[in-house]
Amino acid sequence: MTPRSHYEVLQIDPQASQEVIHGAYRALLKNARVHPDLGGDAARAAAINEAYAVLGDPERRAAYDRDLSRGRRDGGGPEGAAEPEPPEAGWVRTQYILICPNCRKRNLVRREESLRSYTCGACHHVLLPEKRHPQESDPERAFRLGLFLFDRRMTERARHEFQLAVKLKPANALYQFWLGRSCYESHLYERARQAFHAAATIRPGQHQFQFWLGQAAVRMKDLDEATAAYRKALELRPGHAATVLRLATCYFRARDYARAAALLADAVAAHPLRSDLHLLLGMTRVAQGDRLGAEAALQAALRLKPRDTAVARYLEAVRSRGPLPALQGLWRRLRGAQGAA
Repeated sequence: MTPRSHYEVLQIDPQASQEVIHGAYRALLKNARVHPDLGGDAARAAAINEAYAVLGDPERRAAYDRDLSRGRRDGGGPEGAAEPEPPEAGWVRTQYILICPNCRKRNLVRREESLRSYTCGACHHVLLPEKRHPQESDPERAFRLGLFLFDRRMTERARHEFQLAVKLKPANALYQFWLGRSCYESHLYERARQAFHAAATIRPGQHQFQFWLGQAAVRMKDLDEATAAYRKALELRPGHAATVLRLATCYFRARDYARAAALLADAVAAHPLRSDLHLLLGMTRVAQGDRLGAEAALQAALRLKPRDTAVARYLEAVRSRGPLPALQGLWRRLRGAQGAA
């Protein structure tokens, strides 16, 4: 099998800027749910980290580009490139079907190809024009284009396509959900909440619809709606670690420490390798005045992430200065970590 280059591992164009490289790295480890802490494959995460270590350094990237071009001229692959791996559930799409607006042919395209190369295989019509033609009224085509553009982090253009799909077919839950995702990424949280609410109303049995409704409600500082949405999401997918973490955070912010502690204790037993669950459990124990319980939870978090100096400082604060200073520091830490996720 042909080795994959670091650009293919991060699924970006070779001309991508450092900001795009950094965004792709974070998206693959966080949004694509391949990080080992999220139940992913450690080998795949190591390949992503290796690719980012090379491409994230301008000097190493320049040297790698020279080796890559030399390998292509010689008919071989780049030295040190990651080996290809089969696709798995949760992995970001690498191929899409784009519908030609002229002849209606379905074209299979790869995400990492240049935008200029997207033409129909039958009639050579441009598949991705800069501006949409006003009489184009195909919601499926708009939705597929939106997914493709969203995956390339072209959020504004993707949102335009999703808006067109929703306008043409407002009763489609997937169209509403992806419109909400694009609005969320554009920091249009109220519009995102409306779209997620519409998706959850059309199809109430979908976990991700309820989960993202909670995410948007948190951004809008509507704690009651966020709690209700996360609770519904947890009913649809019991034991889901990310949902438990956010629901427990809502309970914590509402000062319902007993319910948050009970929820987190069950989650820690089910997911003992999630350091963020141990961290929030420690913070909740601090709020309850249980210093021994807080120490045990923070020690577990520190064992999972021994290089996290912040957790070590929190643990020392609980041991030496009492609960309140540690509570304030832990809360800032948790909010920062969730904002970056």
